[in-house]
Amino acid sequence: MKISSRRREPRRAEPTPVEPLIRWWMPIPGLLLATGWGIWEASRESGASLGERSASFLVGVAWPGLAIFAATTFIVWLAWKVDLD
Repeated sequence: MKISSRRREPRRAEPTPVEPLIRWWMPIPGLLLATGWGIWEASRESGASLGERSASFLVGVAWPGLAIFAATTFIVWLAWKVDLD
């Protein structure tokens, strides 16, 4: 029987994983709602050309689309942090 002369190292605690501040999927609902708002704004233009509808879509996405995106993403993040089930 062979006796080992090596000293055993004390076990170290495993480091806890660091959670990211925002998950990759959190902005998706805000993007969908902001895009939907832009589509709604563009569809309300009756008798408008494609260029006018495109401009209306972009304006709708820019404002209030950015506010919709920011508010929705914040609400999703807050619900995730509070861990609502």
